[in-house]
Amino acid sequence: MNGNPALAGWRVLVTRPEAQAGPLCERLAAAGAEPVPFPVMEIRFLDGVHWPAPLESFDYALFVSVNAVAAFRAQAAGAGWPAGVKTLAIGRQTAAAMTAAGIPVSLAAPSPFTSEALLALPDLQRLADCSIVILRGRGGRELIRETLRQRGARVEAVELYERGLPEADPAPLLQRWHGGGIDAVLVTSNAILDNLLELLGEAGRELLRRTPLIVPSERTRAHASRQGCEQVRVADNATDAAMVAALARLAADRASAHHPSGS
Repeated sequence: MNGNPALAGWRVLVTRPEAQAGPLCERLAAAGAEPVPFPVMEIRFLDGVHWPAPLESFDYALFVSVNAVAAFRAQAAGAGWPAGVKTLAIGRQTAAAMTAAGIPVSLAAPSPFTSEALLALPDLQRLADCSIVILRGRGGRELIRETLRQRGARVEAVELYERGLPEADPAPLLQRWHGGGIDAVLVTSNAILDNLLELLGEAGRELLRRTPLIVPSERTRAHASRQGCEQVRVADNATDAAMVAALARLAADRASAHHPSGS
């Protein structure tokens, strides 16, 4: 078998939106695991998006996610990027999506690729007279907007998409899970965890509580703990590579516990 043998036999629930789950499933399979896709979030691009000012009037445009890039490109199909507008990206995957869409990346958050990491960049500490537009989903975190305003920037937010629950029947998954057919769950945000819990219902909540959960940050770990999850591991960040690496560390720890050296 190719890849890390530590993941051989692991059956892993993948909760990313359907359009983003493919590369993660491929990476898991290459490492010896069996991915079990169960998308718990649907991304819907919004019509009639309101822009408070033309894009070219801003100094910076901040893309918060891969979804923000896709939604922007769907709205501005064929348009070139305005030369005078610098860009900010949260996350390596967001930056890669921008590059693929022909949007130059001026600054990107370093690992762990979070809002907090972006806000720690030296170039974003003093922003008097700067204008910034945040391209995001409906109901996103306010941390970035509030912090940038505190640093003197004029900040607007443009909501390009919304997140929703997909139409999904959890019964086959729950049946498999009850039979011991899920060994770990990968969750990449608080919102995805909330949707998973809603789709699974009370019976699924108990299963999730007892199943190892890989999350991308301490923020999501704390949220998972508040929801009753007992076996939570934190990856270095939300990238596919980091999530699979965290799962591999868990698998190695389990293997060592069952087969201690010298026994």
